[in-house]
Amino acid sequence: MNSIVKYVTIIMIALCFSCEEGNDFIQLGMEYQGGKVFYLDKSGKHGLIAAPEDFSVLAPWGCINRVAPGANFTHFGVGKNNTNVILEYCDGFNAARLCSELSVGGFEDWYLPSKDELEIMFQNRGHIGNMRNGVYEPYWSSSQYEPTLQAFILDFGNGLSFPQDKANLYWVRAIRSF
Repeated sequence: MNSIVKYVTIIMIALCFSCEEGNDFIQLGMEYQGGKVFYLDKSGKHGLIAAPEDFSVLAPWGCINRVAPGANFTHFGVGKNNTNVILEYCDGFNAARLCSELSVGGFEDWYLPSKDELEIMFQNRGHIGNMRNGVYEPYWSSSQYEPTLQAFILDFGNGLSFPQDKANLYWVRAIRSF
């Protein structure tokens, strides 16, 4: 009888522990909150998720021949802000609008990744799956290159990032943070 009580107690403790907030065992490549996890911070509780697939259409960046003030940041963590700036200053069909209007698995906070976030996507593309990897496979970032009225792309064929004309049509993959 005593061993049964110990066994039941251990199971109840384990169940309670696994139900505590933040004890999700999140791993790179797992399906989570509408997409695939491709980045985790040191705590393992926060990171980035890529949408399950590219949009079925190629899109322009937007704001052709003009600057979207404040969308020139490239570092990790600014993709959402850049996307909001693009939406504010760029009318019509564009990469940021595609991302912001996406709804997957009940999640509607998708955005166009910054240049550095896109580079992390490239580095961890094996965890995402179905990313393009041909000879020339450019994806838009949300990072504008103001000196030449261009925006950064990352070529998933070779991993190089460089600015391109905002009117060009390239692939788009939305991300979200958790």
